[in-house]
Amino acid sequence: MRGMQLPRSRTALRQATQAVEELRAAKNDSELFRDRCVSTMGMVLRVGSIVDDETRGNRTPEFGMWWAETKSDPLHVFMQDVRNAEFKRGEARQAAHHYVTLGEAVEVESALSITVIQGGKVVQQGGVPEEPAPRIEPSPAPTDSHRIEWFFRGGGEFDNHEVLSTIDRYLAWLREEVLPTAERLQKLAVVSPVARWGRPDGSGRDLRNGSSPGGLSPCVLGEASVRCMTS
Repeated sequence: MRGMQLPRSRTALRQATQAVEELRAAKNDSELFRDRCVSTMGMVLRVGSIVDDETRGNRTPEFGMWWAETKSDPLHVFMQDVRNAEFKRGEARQAAHHYVTLGEAVEVESALSITVIQGGKVVQQGGVPEEPAPRIEPSPAPTDSHRIEWFFRGGGEFDNHEVLSTIDRYLAWLREEVLPTAERLQKLAVVSPVARWGRPDGSGRDLRNGSSPGGLSPCVLGEASVRCMTS
């Protein structure tokens, strides 16, 4: 059974996903990553708030129990706690692990010389013929590399878990479970099968073409319009 679509919630999810991609692009810039982490957590947790608002007034009886269970999900509780720490209290809840690789080039050459001394005088000096030693070529482009991986800190069930992969997991949960279920548990909108061609004043004018159909005039009952036979 398919319920009502939640366009505002899906827009919020798309915007949150974009914010996470911008955070991912900043992972090797410590200051930029910490700055973007604050707004990203706000955007990600904003999705649930919009679902809550957009479903009000259209929820089936099953929605309430399911929504309460959703709010108690361990990952959601952890992400909400991180958002509150970062966004509301200004507490950094991530730690950077730095990984550095130093590139190096090795080059080896072989040389052997001999000096012959007789009677206190040098009578011969030069190299000894030998097979040339193998040459170890340097790497084509020896470079140093530095990357940063980010982990949650400060307590909670997902403490010491990698930041980006944990946020990705939360977004996947929203996209694949929360939004489809929220939409499915919405009441379908009731639309009158009869076109609203009458006016509330009962004049009987067809608003589509300016005339009243032969033998029919609109009767307006509250919010619904129906056709009635004229006497």
